[in-house]
Amino acid sequence: MNKNNYKFCIFFVIIIMFLFLFSAKGYTGQDGVLYGQAVREVKLNRPDFAFMKFNAIVELFPNSKYFERALFAVGEYNFKTANYYDAALALRQFILKYPKSRAKLFALVYLLEIYRKQKDQNSVIALEKEIVSFWQFSLLFRNCKIYKYKSPFSNVYKALYFIDKVEIYIDDKLLAKVSF
Repeated sequence: MNKNNYKFCIFFVIIIMFLFLFSAKGYTGQDGVLYGQAVREVKLNRPDFAFMKFNAIVELFPNSKYFERALFAVGEYNFKTANYYDAALALRQFILKYPKSRAKLFALVYLLEIYRKQKDQNSVIALEKEIVSFWQFSLLFRNCKIYKYKSPFSNVYKALYFIDKVEIYIDDKLLAKVSF
């Protein structure tokens, strides 16, 4: 083998290695591109396309800075499309991976609603207790405390903590109520 063939072989092997490494999990920055595209799809009122982008982030970029928001979006979308099995999987993963997230309360509420639909009373009771104790608060001189979160799908979540109940809204529509 002459010197030029040897250099070509080395160069070819290096190119193959780079293609293999970067094609397996995408290239650097691709997660940000996907997230930006997903947000644009939401603004264009194309939730199915946005879901595909969010789901690609979850599948391909587990260490992405967008992973938390994308994972919540996957659970949110699956719940809204009545795909409760996949919604529960994504939401449980979200709660385990991000126990301090601002969106955790609303992931718990989605799970609560899934278990209510499945008539899983033990899980309903456990989640109601967790939702009630989620936010330690006092209502000195106030009727309620408000907790808000805006999702990647641009839904505005609001939890109203009263002295005897919690009401959870999505875009000002009641999603769930938990009394205590």
